Amino acid sequence: MGLGEQVIGQGSAFGVDIADYRNFFSGNISLVEGQWPSGGGQAWIIISEMSAQMLSRAAGKKIGAGEKIVLSALGDTAGTVIREVEVAGVVRFNQSSQELAKISLVDADTMRDLLGFASLRDGQIVLSEKQAEFVEAFDPEALFGDEAGADVIADPEKEGIVSEGGGFVDPFLSAVAAKDVAAKNAAVEDVVAEDAAAASGVAALSAPPEPAWQFILIRLGSGVNAARFMDGLKTFAAGLDQSVHVQDWVAGAGAVARTAVTIRLVFDLMVSIVAVIVIMITMNVLVVSISERVPEIGTLRALGAKKRFIRRMILLETSFLAIIAGLAGVFLGYLALMVLRRSGIEAPNLFFEAIFAGKKLVPSISAGAALRAFLWIFGMSILSSLYPIAIALRIRPVVAMQGE
Repeated sequence: MGLGEQVIGQGSAFGVDIADYRNFFSGNISLVEGQWPSGGGQAWIIISEMSAQMLSRAAGKKIGAGEKIVLSALGDTAGTVIREVEVAGVVRFNQSSQELAKISLVDADTMRDLLGFASLRDGQIVLSEKQAEFVEAFDPEALFGDEAGADVIADPEKEGIVSEGGGFVDPFLSAVAAKDVAAKNAAVEDVVAEDAAAASGVAALSAPPEPAWQFILIRLGSGVNAARFMDGLKTFAAGLDQSVHVQDWVAGAGAVARTAVTIRLVFDLMVSIVAVIVIMITMNVLVVSISERVPEIGTLRALGAKKRFIRRMILLETSFLAIIAGLAGVFLGYLALMVLRRSGIEAPNLFFEAIFAGKKLVPSISAGAALRAFLWIFGMSILSSLYPIAIALRIRPVVAMQGE
């Protein structure tokens, strides 16, 4: 990155369709300065707050929205490519890390130019008839065949013939060689003249450029089977006859994602252990409650209450308590998350920064997660009441009325 001839920094960039990028990562990118670029083939770059600060220090002035900077890249195919772009805006990644904070966003065509790919900004590729014939008949192997020798070009200022590599050839070679050289030079001039005339005249062949993408991200909708979708996508990619690799987000994100998935499994195991403990505690409380009401249950049985009446009575009582406790827990959890959303949870060390994907974790509120938590509470309460119900149904009316 530079201002004119002055290099002010370097970094990495993603070439993106900004509308699709914002839609895909809608909750993790905020515009701090400037405005979102529109279409129309404009060359732009969006830099992060960290990049803006680093570039400003190196340039000795503020680098922000509206400033034009020069991007230069050295590629394997295109060599050194230089493009001037305008800083459309400065953004903040809400969930970020040191690596992500240095990433800039560039319009896709500028990135294609820097990488030496075909750019959609150039429009369709138009070839003349001569150019099309040359492309179709061109054989690169003929340039390096065994019979290919050094072309010789006549040099009128020398007595001999100069080879293309710069060495001299015996001046007493056959005059036929000199005539062949002259004929070759004349033929080349004729072809160049014909190509120029054809290029300025009737166009013969046009081919629409294909947009080049190195990564295509796909976000699945709710309820879609990811494994089945990936299998279908791999089958489709195999028929493209290109080097297309399909993988899930964990493989794409690497070691950090695998660590996060492992930690999530550990938390799930801890929650399962807590659920078992909750079921045991709730079961003991219900057993104690039924033991204290043995005379009442025995009296009801003596008056004609059937087992299904006793079972329904205990289930309704447990359900009523579970609903009240579940709603209270969801409400308190909602209040706690609202407070944490404002302040966030600071990462105490680098390990938690990797887990939080940044220095601060900002919890999100999900109605689906709240519903699942409520159903878990209700289900565990019903499960906890099965054993106490079995104890209540074994109570004999006579023994219960005697207080034993």
